[in-house]
Amino acid sequence: MNDAAHAGHFEVEGAKLALQRAHSDAVKSFAQRMLDDHTAAAQQLETLASAKNHKLPDGPSLMQKGKLKLLSTHEGAKFDKSYIDSLGPKAHRETIELFEKGATKAHDPDVKAWAEKTLPTLREHLRMAEQLDRSANGADKKNATHDAPLHGDVAKKK
Repeated sequence: MNDAAHAGHFEVEGAKLALQRAHSDAVKSFAQRMLDDHTAAAQQLETLASAKNHKLPDGPSLMQKGKLKLLSTHEGAKFDKSYIDSLGPKAHRETIELFEKGATKAHDPDVKAWAEKTLPTLREHLRMAEQLDRSANGADKKNATHDAPLHGDVAKKK
């Protein structure tokens, strides 16, 4: 439950940063969905933990805090890329793996049920993150090709 809480806090804090600093409307839209869904999941987890007399962490892990601090130094298009790299497909694959383990290996049936119930939303997030990543990388490649010098163009040295 603690790892799930850390992951949720990481998503929520990252989404809040994205809503403030992102350039792309697609990134902002994705971030809003992450904020909404992970806030709801965190509330459900808090209710479950409280019923089990378990105290959850109240923020991201130290490593996640470091990633958020680095992310907060970026703005605009650079932020968008960093956000997708930090909280996009890779982060969602890791979270899905964590929840799949919880759904199969947790000793508590309520924890198993919560993990199983949350997995479809996480898989949808992964699909969205992969689409966002493809769109962003496609735009980067298009811009890189557009900005590249034509064959034979050589910058004059002074």
